[in-house]
Amino acid sequence: MLSRTWLVSIACVLLVACHQRSVEFRQVHVGGNGPKTFQMNYIEDRLSLDKSWIKSTLSDTEFGALRSQIDFDSHLLVAIALGERKSASGSVKINSVYLYTGVATLPLNINVQVGVIGDGCQHRDRVSAPFTLLILKKAEKFQLPGGFDIANFDDGCPSNQAADRFR
Repeated sequence: MLSRTWLVSIACVLLVACHQRSVEFRQVHVGGNGPKTFQMNYIEDRLSLDKSWIKSTLSDTEFGALRSQIDFDSHLLVAIALGERKSASGSVKINSVYLYTGVATLPLNINVQVGVIGDGCQHRDRVSAPFTLLILKKAEKFQLPGGFDIANFDDGCPSNQAADRFR
């Protein structure tokens, strides 16, 4: 009886995990001066964007360009701050954004990869706070927040110029 319960539980988890739908997105910015702690913010209107930590991390020109790219009637801005990290290379890649459609609330999930400076390279002791900004096409309905997956990848040895840019 116990093994049957486990089997049914595993089947339910797999059923939910297998029902996903990709969400259209654009990664519009990567920076190294974000918040010192991990955050994932879903920004649904201009006022929230203007009050967010994003404004202090971008130049006035960058912030204006960001604002002009977003139509909040059909888009959502997601800001992912990865927290203070040693040896981040400056690369943040978004592998996928999807909705779990097997759940009534349609939670959103984002898969993030953070580049780290390879072993034996200069600048491995450099500390930064990487972040990225995504513009998503809004789904017909979903509950915020969803989930996320974060992994590191070896990004080799960045040039001095690339390392300085990401501080």
